Amino acid sequence: AERLLVAGHFDLAQRVIDFLDLPAVELCVRASNQIATKEARSSTGSISPIVRFLEAIPKLPPVEWDSLVSNVVNIWIIEKAELNADPSLAGQLIRFIHDERCRMDAHVLTGNLASAFHIGQRLGNLQDILHIRTCAQKAGDQELLKHINSFL
Repeated sequence: AERLLVAGHFDLAQRVIDFLDLPAVELCVRASNQIATKEARSSTGSISPIVRFLEAIPKLPPVEWDSLVSNVVNIWIIEKAELNADPSLAGQLIRFIHDERCRMDAHVLTGNLASAFHIGQRLGNLQDILHIRTCAQKAGDQELLKHINSFL
């Protein structure tokens, strides 16, 4: 079933998982890791196979789903960093994350600090805002720093 998922045969993989009562979460996590790693390591790799995977697989329980997507975002960023390549395409995966806190963390990881700040404002956690401010200082984002400081 895992090989079927990696190869993009999602319907068949789901039937095998259901018929054999296999652990869907574990199989989906392993398959997503393989797809993300392969695509991110390739100089011609694309985010599209990961997006197709996330759109095609059945939705897992919310916590496991957000963990899977966050993990794929992390893999993409780490692998691209090792190649000194632009990791920004990982931002396309954030829309699949349901939990606002997880989404905020993913925005921070992808460098989309303004979006992270907007979520942080809604969540109202001072530690999150201070962390985003530190990241904005490192990035030299003076405009965002003004917004954060006026919020604080």
